[in-house]
Amino acid sequence: MTTRENRPLAAGVAVALFLLAAAVFWPARRNGYYQIDDGLYVLVNDRVREGLRWRGVAWAFTSVGYASNWHPLTWLSHMADVDLHGLDPAGHHQTSVLLHAAVSALLFLALRALTGATWPAAAVGALHAVHPLRVESVAWISERKDLLAGLFWMAGLLAWARYVRRPAPWRYVAVAACHALGLLSKPTMVTFPLALLLLDWWPLGRLHGRDGALRRALAEKAPLLALSLAGGLMTLWAQGTAVVPLADMSLAGRAATGLRALAHYVRTAAWPSGLAAYYPLDAGAGIAAPLAVLATAAAATALAWIARRRAPWLAMGWAWFLVTLLPMAGLVQAGWQAAADRYMYIPLAGPFVAAAWSLAAVPAGRARACAALALVPVAASLVPMTRAQIGYWRDSEVLLRRTLEVTRRNWFAHLQLGRLLAGRQRLDEAEIQLREALAIYPDAPEGHRALGLLRLQQGRADEAVASLRRAVDGRPGAAGMWHDLATALAATGRHAEAAAAFRRAVELEPETAAFWWGLQGELALAGREPEARQVIAAALRRFPGLARLHADAGVLAARAGDLEEARREFEGALELDPGDENTRRNLARLLANPRLREKHGEEP
Repeated sequence: MTTRENRPLAAGVAVALFLLAAAVFWPARRNGYYQIDDGLYVLVNDRVREGLRWRGVAWAFTSVGYASNWHPLTWLSHMADVDLHGLDPAGHHQTSVLLHAAVSALLFLALRALTGATWPAAAVGALHAVHPLRVESVAWISERKDLLAGLFWMAGLLAWARYVRRPAPWRYVAVAACHALGLLSKPTMVTFPLALLLLDWWPLGRLHGRDGALRRALAEKAPLLALSLAGGLMTLWAQGTAVVPLADMSLAGRAATGLRALAHYVRTAAWPSGLAAYYPLDAGAGIAAPLAVLATAAAATALAWIARRRAPWLAMGWAWFLVTLLPMAGLVQAGWQAAADRYMYIPLAGPFVAAAWSLAAVPAGRARACAALALVPVAASLVPMTRAQIGYWRDSEVLLRRTLEVTRRNWFAHLQLGRLLAGRQRLDEAEIQLREALAIYPDAPEGHRALGLLRLQQGRADEAVASLRRAVDGRPGAAGMWHDLATALAATGRHAEAAAAFRRAVELEPETAAFWWGLQGELALAGREPEARQVIAAALRRFPGLARLHADAGVLAARAGDLEEARREFEGALELDPGDENTRRNLARLLANPRLREKHGEEP
C-alpha cells in the first residue's frame, strides 16, 4: 500500500495517537514546578517572566551559556507560555503534553510516508506515546527542549519522505528548516543528518545497487551536516563550565560510563521500572561490566549486520539507537549524571521500529494476527507504569525520595532534597540530607553552597561565609554562587566585600536583574551612593520593566537631593506595581517636601 492510499485511515490513526498520548499524560497538568532548573527556566528568569517581548527575543538568541545552554526557540516557547498561562504550572504542563501528543502523531505519519506501511508505523507511534521513559521529557517543564526538538525531528522526517518522492529545492529547504529549528531547540538534533542517511539505506533503498550512491547521499546531506557542526560548536561554547574536563574524568572513564548507560537504556526500554530523576556516576565501579556490555553490543551489531538482507529494519533500528544516542553517550560529559531518561526521547524510536517491522514480517495468517495482537497488552501494560511515574513528578519531595529509593549513593538527590527541605523551613531534616550528600561527595561545590545557605537560615552567617567561599573556590565561574556569597557577607555587615562579590556575579551573568539589584544595594550600604546610582541606571537600561529597580533608584535620587528624578522613579515604579505601598509612602513623603512643592508653584 502506498502512502497516498487510504489517507482518511492515516488521518484517523494520527488523531487517535494524538488523543492516546494526551490522555495518558494529561495528569501531568496537576504537577507543579520541579526543584531543578524550573526556576532558572521560568520562575526566576526575568526575561521569560516578561512573556514574548522584543527584548526577550533578542535575549533568547544572544544568551549563550545561560543555564549552560543555547536554545533560543525553547526560551521563546517558555515566554509564550507565560503570555498564555502566567506562572501557573498547569498551563506549562498542558503545552508539554500537547507537544508530546503531536510528536507521537508526526512520528506515525513520517514512518508511514517513509515505508508505506500503516500498522507498523502506528505501533511505533503508540509505543512512543505511552512509554514511561517519556515521562521526564513531558512532566519536567525545563525539558520543553526535548519536545520541541522531537517535533521538528519528526516533521523533518516527513519532509524528507516528500523530498525523496519528488525532489525539489523547496522541499529540501523544508527539511533544512526543520533541522535548523530543531537545533534552535536542543543540540540533540546534530545527529539528524546521520539518521536520514540510515533511512536512505532502509526503508528508502537509495544506497543500494548504484555506483557512487553513498557519495551522492553524503553530498546531499552536506548542508545539513554544516548546520549540525555549527549547532555543536554553539553547544560546546554555551555549556562552558558545565562540561567536565578530561583532568576530572578520563576518556576511559567516559567510555565505561557510556557503556553502563547503554545497558541501563536497553534494560529500561524493555522493562521501565526503577526510573529516577537522577542517576549518579559510580566512579568506583569496575571494568568488568562495561566490557560485558561492549561484547554484547558488538554481538548485537554483528547479528544485525548478518540479517541485514532478510531483515534490514533490525540493523537500521539498532544503528538509529546508537547513532542518535551518541551526543549523550558521555564522551563530552556535561554534568555528573550517569544516564537520563530524557535522552531516550529520539533514540528509542529505533528499537520500536525494529520490533514493529519484525512483527509485520511474520508470515500472513494466524501467526501474524497473534504477533500483532501481542502489541496490545505490551502497550497496555506500559500505561499504568507511565501514570505512576507521572505521579512521582507531582512534587519535588516525592520525586527526590523516590529517586533515593531506587538508586544508591545518590549525592545529588540528597543535595536537592536538602535544599528543598531548607526552603520549606525543615532545617534539621535539611541538614541531615546535606551532610549525607557531602559524605558521599566531600568536594562538591554545590553541597557547600547549599550548606552555606542553610547556615544563613540558621543565623550562623560567619559559618555560611566559610562554606560559600569553599563553593566559589570550586566553581569560580558560577554567578549564582558569587551572589550567595555576597548575601552571606552582607549578613555579617561586610558590605564592601559583598559589593565586590555581587559585581563578580554581574560580570559573569549580566542578564540576571537580582545581581544588579544586590550590587547597588550593597554599594549604597557601603557609603558609595554615587556608584550605586550609576549601577542602578545601567540596570534600568537592561530591565526597564522592573518596579523594584525604579523604586530603589528613587530612594537613591532622593538621598542625593535630586527630587525631580526621585519623583519620576517613584511614579514609574507605581505604574509598574500599583500595589507597592512602601513606594507609595515614599512618594507621598517626597511630594510633601517644601522644596519640591515650591518648585512646582504649590503652597508649602
